[in-house]
Amino acid sequence: MSPSPVLELQQDALDDKVSVSSLLRKAVAVASKLGISNADEWMKAELNDYPKEKPVPDYRMIFAERKAKHPFGGFLPVFGSSQKQHRVPVHEPIASIEDLTRSDEGQAMLPTGPINDDGLTFESFLVQNQTALRSVKDRVRSAVLERALALEKKGISGDDLTFNLQERDAAKTIQNITYFTGPISGGAIVQNVDEGTANAATGARLNEVAELVRTARDRLSTLGLETEQAQEVTVALKRLDETTADKKPSKGKLLAGLSVLSENLKTGKAAADLQKPIHDLIEWATRLMS
Repeated sequence: MSPSPVLELQQDALDDKVSVSSLLRKAVAVASKLGISNADEWMKAELNDYPKEKPVPDYRMIFAERKAKHPFGGFLPVFGSSQKQHRVPVHEPIASIEDLTRSDEGQAMLPTGPINDDGLTFESFLVQNQTALRSVKDRVRSAVLERALALEKKGISGDDLTFNLQERDAAKTIQNITYFTGPISGGAIVQNVDEGTANAATGARLNEVAELVRTARDRLSTLGLETEQAQEVTVALKRLDETTADKKPSKGKLLAGLSVLSENLKTGKAAADLQKPIHDLIEWATRLMS
């Protein structure tokens, strides 16, 4: 008997060495053979790109920081009211996102026009957050895995990309799984969670943010940061303090503050141990935004 394409899809989804674009192409073949049209449409949009005139799934709405291109200093933050984090859509195909996130050097930028400062004119851009871009890949990979597991649960395994009539009929009953296709105008994953449980989990996570802020502030002088980086971290820590103390903390401010910490601490010689907890909290905050 030939290998099951559904089980192979699960294995590929769990293997980080398999690119998300390759994973999606295999998933498109499985969906096409099973006649799952709406899933096929979502995956082709991920592979080819989302039309600029149409909205994208919520997991493709990510935060970007406005920066100006200085002829000698590279990209520098734009201070003032326009320094705020902006939530922008990512229309690019998943392969482009993979290229951009292959190293920390890749940056996705949206031009926002010239700005003037002391008689000089600089081009400004919205620079998209690297961690958030990586989360797009993770969300797509997870969605494909969820679909493959759902297919197996329905007794659908296939034989070398061939599915019998019973399997094709069974696939129709799970054609509209929300977390797989992701409603284009809403979140990619919909979960029914008891409100009390959700609030308790959020409270615990906010305590983790507060503890991270205390730790980073206590160790700030020993993290090996440049003066400008230390200043940005200090501002981010203050904003995170204010956000976690709020009765209804802003999800956007949480993600923005954590992203600033991640960006500035990744070059700190003594900050390596802070990167994982920051990354975990960014993933949590990104899910909150969905």
